[in-house]
Amino acid sequence: MSTSHPSSEVKPEMIRCVRVHDLGKMRQEVLSLKSFPPLKAGHVRVAVEFAGCNFADVLVVKGQYQEKPKRPFIPGGEVAGWVMESRSEGFQVGDRVVALCMFGGYAECVDVPSARVWLVPERITQDTAATVVVNFGTSMMALRHGQDRFCEESPLEDRVLVVTGASGGTGSAAVLLGKALKMKVIALARGRAKTEHCRSRLGADIVVDCQDVDMRRVVDIVRSNSGGRGADIVLDTVGGPFWPHLVRMVAWGGRIAIIGFASNQIPKIPANLLLVRNLDAQGIYFGGHFTKSARDLSFARDCVQSCLDLIEAGRIPAHNIVRSTFPLEQADTAHATIQRGIIGKVLLVASLYHRANL
Repeated sequence: MSTSHPSSEVKPEMIRCVRVHDLGKMRQEVLSLKSFPPLKAGHVRVAVEFAGCNFADVLVVKGQYQEKPKRPFIPGGEVAGWVMESRSEGFQVGDRVVALCMFGGYAECVDVPSARVWLVPERITQDTAATVVVNFGTSMMALRHGQDRFCEESPLEDRVLVVTGASGGTGSAAVLLGKALKMKVIALARGRAKTEHCRSRLGADIVVDCQDVDMRRVVDIVRSNSGGRGADIVLDTVGGPFWPHLVRMVAWGGRIAIIGFASNQIPKIPANLLLVRNLDAQGIYFGGHFTKSARDLSFARDCVQSCLDLIEAGRIPAHNIVRSTFPLEQADTAHATIQRGIIGKVLLVASLYHRANL
């Protein structure tokens, strides 16, 4: 069940946003809503309350992401808000929603194809909802990839999950999701504040501070906490030079899900170790599923919906990953915070409702 927003009648003439004209630089602008093209069939116009900030958005602004929008563009890949206009039968004006917009989210409204929009259940707050699509959706896809894509029956309960960069947005979501699915979760992070976040706010079973421990010792810790087998799944958000160690901490026949490269280093994969230990290394590009086959689209939508259902049922305390919130005009500060290795999820507040009631 979704609850309509109390201010669905707000129809502004001017929209605040952040745009990129020169790579690496964001600037505040005000645009007339009349300058927006008419809403396309099958789309909804979302009034943004919160925009999620992710490492991918940092790369987009720098021109280092795999998809490069034509300049000038508005960055921001995911939003939570409410429907201010709809040309889709599945959504009505006032519906509370989350959306994967890919670009355009750092604004007070954005047009999104309805296939990339989900209703927000009544019990989920909008700031929590803003964490779901990219962070939890990607993590769920990484965990279910072998099951759903290749029709293998491989229950996740009691499996051992290792999460690298476990204190970041997607890492935090992966830890919480693993716990909700009754996996044994080993969180790898660097520094006391980050490991404490993994322990106290996320509830990881084992937390390893990689700042003070040699990676060979980390391999031993993982194996000693998995009956000597190693991890069934390693969800890697970091990349970097540690891949030979990641491969050695995976159980025979296990898999490594490649989520991203927060270290800014793309690893060289030791294919010989994959071969002799029968391992899978799978890239997980969540957004790419929405432009491929109907099966890919359905799989991606179901990953997000499953996370919304788990959060609504109280099995995932998703609000625990929201640690930093900035106003829209401080998008530069939000990105700088991400690049410093922030703990948890970063959000921008971009609310027409709050502005209309000042």
